[in-house]
Amino acid sequence: MKKVNITLDKEVNRWARNRAAARNIGICRLVREMLREKMQEEEAYLLVMEQYLAACPEGLKDAAASDPHREEAHES
Repeated sequence: MKKVNITLDKEVNRWARNRAAARNIGICRLVREMLREKMQEEEAYLLVMEQYLAACPEGLKDAAASDPHREEAHES
């Protein structure tokens, strides 16, 4: 593991200490777990987005096609 130094303002430091104490862990572990969770959320989102964009949904028009005229869309 790599070590990183960070600077926190008093309010954030107080919040982090309280949150870590409530979970019975240190601030370093709290930050490490929060960053890992954020990373996993972003990776999961990107994977789902790539899968969605790779699929060619049926029923959608070609991007180069123009919209039908109002009269064409409302013909009986």
